[in-house]
Amino acid sequence: MAKFQDQEYLLRGLAVLQAMDYADPSALLSNKPGRTNVINSRLRLLDVIAAGLATGSSGDVVAAAFSGREVYMQQHGPIDSSKAKTFVLLAKNETPSIRDKHAATKLFDAINDPKTEDLFPILLERCKENMQKRVTSLLKILREPGFLKFMQSELHKYQPHIVVGSNQFVINKEFENPGPILPALVKEYAPKDFEAFWKALIQAIEINGAIFSKAKEEKKLREAYETISLIGYSIQYSTFLNQKLLIKSQYKERTEKFKRRLSKINVYTRGARYLLEQADKIRPVKCFWVENEPSDTRVEYGPFNPVFKDEVQEILKEMRLRQGEKPSIVPSSSQYESKWKKIITDECGQPKKLRAYFHCEVKIMHYMEQKFMSRNVVKIATTSSNKTNERFQGEGYARLGTVAIGVSKNSCLMCQWSLDRHNDMKFERNYVTSGNHGKPYAKWFNLPGTEYAEHARLLVEKLVKDALTTSPGKQRNKQRVVSDEHYSSSDDDRRTKESGEDKITAERYAKTIAQQIR
Repeated sequence: MAKFQDQEYLLRGLAVLQAMDYADPSALLSNKPGRTNVINSRLRLLDVIAAGLATGSSGDVVAAAFSGREVYMQQHGPIDSSKAKTFVLLAKNETPSIRDKHAATKLFDAINDPKTEDLFPILLERCKENMQKRVTSLLKILREPGFLKFMQSELHKYQPHIVVGSNQFVINKEFENPGPILPALVKEYAPKDFEAFWKALIQAIEINGAIFSKAKEEKKLREAYETISLIGYSIQYSTFLNQKLLIKSQYKERTEKFKRRLSKINVYTRGARYLLEQADKIRPVKCFWVENEPSDTRVEYGPFNPVFKDEVQEILKEMRLRQGEKPSIVPSSSQYESKWKKIITDECGQPKKLRAYFHCEVKIMHYMEQKFMSRNVVKIATTSSNKTNERFQGEGYARLGTVAIGVSKNSCLMCQWSLDRHNDMKFERNYVTSGNHGKPYAKWFNLPGTEYAEHARLLVEKLVKDALTTSPGKQRNKQRVVSDEHYSSSDDDRRTKESGEDKITAERYAKTIAQQIR
């Protein structure tokens, strides 16, 4: 007889994986090759909306999807079409608070107002902590000794495109998207060569990262953040980064991570501007939240073994009971004890119970499927198989095909599995996000139904075995399929033309940067 119920068993197995900082080396982190331009554009808008409502606090993750009118009406009743053209369904891992709802109302009021020219003050008020996290993450990878040394070594050997008869590099050859900032900075700073210029760009990111972490006034915060964004955007599509650093397999994953972190900075600048540029196409927008939680998500599990190795042994016994096999696994625990204690104890170091949550992107999928299936449906036999499809009659483009879900951070491994599992079952709606990071989290609640329970259990057991039988070094050395930049869901961003105001701002920032790095 099994000792743990299915959800507790999953939670304990996932907690072990989280303590080991396990990432599935075979996970496909990006679905971009299979996405259409329409889905890319929707993802980009929704990613910005989700990020614009995320505070950055631990566990504060937001998801957003275009739901269609019917889904809204089932929860809120009829609405005049003049008051809402587009409907955005929002969800959080936890139940949204009054502050969350107020922030959403404020953001969508700004989006719906044709006079709104700038979302940054609203985003800064709500998302400053999240902005700070993104800046800190970017600086962290730049300060990694191995990656920094590798970059400097490759930079010293790099031969840029130069103007014939001089040592001056050709800026439009080295940077696909120099924007207005780099030409202005070259003029102000007058670098002697490309190597000096690249180092100056990295130095400017570090200086303005420090300013952003300490500044209090909105003006200084904006200038520091926008400077990082402008420079980072140019670096992101540079020839040196993409044709030199990325071909070195040893640091390919670190370079991709560097690119993703540059891209995540831009969601609050270029992404927000893109949202306003597209607002005319979706106004007026009405947002609403998923608020009803399954009762099972209120259950807490624990306590857990205070010693990591003992908890692992409990999991192994359960695996043996379920599968009738004796796993030949000898876990090493010393390197995982510290992180294990952070998972199973509170801030005072006392044992705590864990509660699993419906992660927000899966919550949206589950909610929308429930709403669609609860209405009268018309059965239409397909010509390609004996199966019967069920389809709505009426209005709403989320009814059939692919539904884009924007998320304020990359999906976890188990959320991606849930979406894939649903999509593989050949329902009439597929659900996609921008990508996932391939790591599992303990506080993950599985979709209801025996079909999901059985397959989730088998997956977690497979991952636990892989984690315990493979050394961390070998895990890192496995070929890992890296994801595309999380917020570069559409190539439209790379074709955006800068306005005259952007040029004036860039020239002003260039003078400040030149003074900072001299």
